[in-house]
Amino acid sequence: MSLDNNLLYYSLAMSKKNKAKPSKKIRYLIFIIYALLSLIFVSNLLLDDKISIILNEIHFN
Repeated sequence: MSLDNNLLYYSLAMSKKNKAKPSKKIRYLIFIIYALLSLIFVSNLLLDDKISIILNEIHFN
């Protein structure tokens, strides 16, 4: 009886331990998606600045 309980507690502990960290592939995928989104966001900000500068030059000329 106690052996079954020990196995149950061990399996519960291992399942909680495994759920704490996703697998490496998932972590790499999340990191790549985050990097791409931040790159797109930064490039959009830079493009908006360049477009506004160009529009200001056209407007004042």
